[in-house]
Amino acid sequence: MGIRIPGHDEGLLIDWMNASTGNPEADLAEYILMVRYAVLPSHLGERIIGRFHSIRETMIDAFMVEYTRLSGVTAEEVDPWLLPMAARKLTADAIPDEEKGLLLHEIRVRLKASKRNEECVLE
Repeated sequence: MGIRIPGHDEGLLIDWMNASTGNPEADLAEYILMVRYAVLPSHLGERIIGRFHSIRETMIDAFMVEYTRLSGVTAEEVDPWLLPMAARKLTADAIPDEEKGLLLHEIRVRLKASKRNEECVLE
């Protein structure tokens, strides 16, 4: 389900299709993963795909700045949700194998970092 907001020079579309009930940080993590690892279809062409790739993190940063301004929820509060939401996304969404590979890499990196942090605490 998408919502179109009229009254802007350009159309504005908000897609809430995958928003979940519960913790808003989980929804934000879902958005971050979607933007960060989305694999666009090749028929869009290299120029469009390259442009999207070049602005992914800028889009995420701008969104989080505004979201934090409006809600008080920070990127630091969202970060712990990236690992479980990446794991959920692997099984719940119909995503291409390339995107699954990117998500698996994210999961492995975060698990290794978590293990190192636990080892440091135990020392």
